[in-house]
Amino acid sequence: MSIADLSVFDEIERELSMDYERGLARLENIARLVDEKLPREAILQMSQHRELLARERAGTMTSEEARVERSRLLRNSLGTLDVARRAAAERPQSGPVPAVRAAVSPLEVEPFEKIFGINHLKSLAWLHQGLLMSKSVCRILTKRGKGTGFAIGNGRVLTNHHVLPTEEVALSCEIEFNFEEDINQKVGPTSRYKPLPGSWKADKKFDCVVIELAPSEAAPSIESWGALRFEVKAPAIGEHVTIIQHPDGGLKQIALTANQVVNLYEHRLQYSTDTLPGSSGSPVFNDSWQVVAIHHAGGELAADKHGKKHFVNEGILIENVVRALGLTT
Repeated sequence: MSIADLSVFDEIERELSMDYERGLARLENIARLVDEKLPREAILQMSQHRELLARERAGTMTSEEARVERSRLLRNSLGTLDVARRAAAERPQSGPVPAVRAAVSPLEVEPFEKIFGINHLKSLAWLHQGLLMSKSVCRILTKRGKGTGFAIGNGRVLTNHHVLPTEEVALSCEIEFNFEEDINQKVGPTSRYKPLPGSWKADKKFDCVVIELAPSEAAPSIESWGALRFEVKAPAIGEHVTIIQHPDGGLKQIALTANQVVNLYEHRLQYSTDTLPGSSGSPVFNDSWQVVAIHHAGGELAADKHGKKHFVNEGILIENVVRALGLTT
């Protein structure tokens, strides 16, 4: 690779200093072209950057703390850029590395400028299917707080152990479907159910609980809310995951941006998808709208067995939940 070809790295370095988020997006793109492991770092840095913005908006960190954190993130991103630069300089090339641009004109027809790495384009059919799947996601109301769960068939709902830690807590809770806004931003009628006594089954290690709901004369049949499908094969790092949830115990929402897998560690799937307290127990979907994990935590979490930590959101891989609770896929 010639010196001229490496100029794209200088452009990204300048952009990281002037517009960090835009520069980081370009860094992820160029990293995919030179080293399959590098995009993971850029995705994680984007997740940490957006968490920083969220904490600033919420007022949970001072301006000085934010400045220090921004400096740390910039140093990490520049380090990732240097690794990518060296990898690009060392790898054999049959031609120049394509320029990574912030925007692509419709008139440009080079194939490498249409899609970088993972295709972020989604069909409208995909959105419609997601809306159908969202019917099965419910809000869980307890005296201890609120969480999220989802229907899995035969009148059962799956959620986290820490949402319903005991049968006593479960029996006093209410499961609410359809707490969401319609196309006119109006909240329609919701349906509430109570768990059947004796149906609570849990596994603390994998933070999961399954309960069966009792029919209600005031609500539709439980089966009318559908049932989500499982996929025991874990998604790969860099693939998209989507979470439908009740953040802060509020109206049902969906995270469609910055939603990539950044790490797999034992039974844990870690991702950059946005969540809030109250999202615990939400289904984590792959791109085929199959549940691959149950969301259960976020923050400075273990990244590997050596004690390394990073700021991510995390779910328990559904394979472990299925096995622990004796469910069928």
